[in-house]
Amino acid sequence: MRGCKSGDIACWARAWELYCGRFGVPGARRVVGKLSYWVNTLNRATVRGLEVFPESSVGFCRDECLAVAMIAACQHDICPAMRACAFALIESSSSVDRVIDTAQAFAEELAGLQEVLSLGSIVTAPGLVAAEPRASGTLRGRQYAS
Repeated sequence: MRGCKSGDIACWARAWELYCGRFGVPGARRVVGKLSYWVNTLNRATVRGLEVFPESSVGFCRDECLAVAMIAACQHDICPAMRACAFALIESSSSVDRVIDTAQAFAEELAGLQEVLSLGSIVTAPGLVAAEPRASGTLRGRQYAS
């Protein structure tokens, strides 16, 4: 995400080296291709610029956490989480399906190489996104926001 945002090819070179070290050249070629397509789709679809922490940071910012969570949700087939992450990242419903499709392709390529993110990688997207107040009601005895 940083390489796409900054235009710095060194970020993509580091990603290539990491994936080559993990999966070899053939695996890295497939994974980096899917990663690139997903990140470019995210950047084109977002209403705002995606945020990334500086490379020297030891943690992830909100958007980076949502991106990781989205891939984990794709790998574990947890649709509400992947949709929530996609919407939180791009803040538009018009491109959510395209973003999910490209994330799913990246997630499947990783899984095909036995790289599966843990369920713990899935953040609660609503906890990271300030929701607008909505009318509430009940469904089967449970409170919900509509």
